[in-house]
Amino acid sequence: MEEVVGECTLCRKHVFCENGFLNGYILDGLLLCLSCYKSTKQRETL
Repeated sequence: MEEVVGECTLCRKHVFCENGFLNGYILDGLLLCLSCYKSTKQRETL
């Protein structure tokens, strides 16, 4: 089962809950899709 829980704060894509698991991240109170989370984390490591 898939349900929209909100939209990514950065790119505005829908973020889903799939079978009880969030398909994204909450970082500093912001909802992020997987792509934006990965690019944010990658910039932090540089």
